[in-house]
Amino acid sequence: MRLSLEEALSQLNNWKSEFTNVYVSTQGHVTLWLAGRISHASPAEVHIEIPGTDPKDFLLSVSLDRATFEYRDRLEPLEFWKPQRSEQDFDSVLVRMERPTTFSQ
Repeated sequence: MRLSLEEALSQLNNWKSEFTNVYVSTQGHVTLWLAGRISHASPAEVHIEIPGTDPKDFLLSVSLDRATFEYRDRLEPLEFWKPQRSEQDFDSVLVRMERPTTFSQ
């Protein structure tokens, strides 16, 4: 199900207030999988802290600029999973996707 930025922020802030463990998977120039907790969520970015790690030493900041969102439950298949994990390990998933950049003249 597609979500607006406001709906996605509402879900992220729910997870933040409930101290929910979140699992982040990102692929691009660097592939990263980590588990952490949301410490900040705004229309600009989301901060993820790793329990046991000082946020001054390591903090993941995910930009929400030009992002679109999909919310999925465990019954919907996903393409990305860390080895030794499956979608059955999660109750729900918020997928952040990049909107393509368009140029016009």
